[in-house]
Amino acid sequence: MGMEAMVSAVLWPLTAGRVYLDVAPSGAVRPFITLRAAGGTPITFLDGTIPAKEIVRVEVSVWGSGRADAADVGKKVEDALRAATALQTTVLTGRSAIIDSATQIPVMLQEFEIFV
Repeated sequence: MGMEAMVSAVLWPLTAGRVYLDVAPSGAVRPFITLRAAGGTPITFLDGTIPAKEIVRVEVSVWGSGRADAADVGKKVEDALRAATALQTTVLTGRSAIIDSATQIPVMLQEFEIFV
């Protein structure tokens, strides 16, 4: 199972399954979550062995009906990812409240490092 599927499975219950990769479909019911792979840290072994795992940086955005809604689900996202021991999550940033400039929708944004 890939990183996106593993993270989606952890976050699925928080928004009744409204977890999307990169962008949500037009008219998606809020709150919903979008995930975006945002790089990572390559693992390199001196003997040339291909690593079985990778370290992936993931940007998680919670799109809410209002700022409080986005903040509430954003906190639940952080808690769920911390509790998912199989993901070995490191929280890289605090939650940032923004307003999406194109849609004027409140968004809670946070970055994590996942070792899968």
